[in-house]
Amino acid sequence: MMTWWAGRSDREKLMILSAGGLTIIFVLYFLVLTPLLEEREDARRDYRRMAGDASQVFSGLSMMQTFDTGSNRAVQGQNESLELLLSRTAGARGLEIIRLQPSASGGLTVWFDAANPQTLMTWLTELEQQYAVLVQRADLRKRPEGGGLRGNVEMMRVAAS
Repeated sequence: MMTWWAGRSDREKLMILSAGGLTIIFVLYFLVLTPLLEEREDARRDYRRMAGDASQVFSGLSMMQTFDTGSNRAVQGQNESLELLLSRTAGARGLEIIRLQPSASGGLTVWFDAANPQTLMTWLTELEQQYAVLVQRADLRKRPEGGGLRGNVEMMRVAAS
C-alpha cells in the first residue's frame, strides 16, 4: 500500500485525500447526523402529543371530581327508550351511529364508523352525567384511512333509585 501511495503524484494524492474527506463528511452527515436530527424532531412531536393527551386527561379528571354523584340528582330521559335516547343525543353531537344492536346483558351496542374521539368522549360523559347511561365495554380503533375512530361501545342504563 505504501509503494502504491508513494507512486502517486502530488496532484493524485491531493485528489484522493479530498475524495476521502468528502466521503467521510457525506457518511457522517447522512448516516449519523440526519438520523439523530430526525429522532430529535420525532421525540419533540411525541412529547407535544403526549402533553396534549395528558392535559385532556387531567381536565377530564378535574371534571369528574367536581361531578355531583349524589342520589338526589334528577336523571333526564328516564321515560325515553335507550335506543331513542342514544340516537337523539348522538345526532345532536354530530356522531353518526351506523348500527344499534341489543346486547346479551340487556344494554345496547352502538357501532361507529368514523367518530371524532373528542366528540365521542364528550357524548359518553354527557350520557353518564345527565342520563345515567354507563359504558360497559368499548372496542374502538383508529381508522387506518384517516382520522376518527371505528368500533363499538356497549352501554346500559343504570336503574333509577
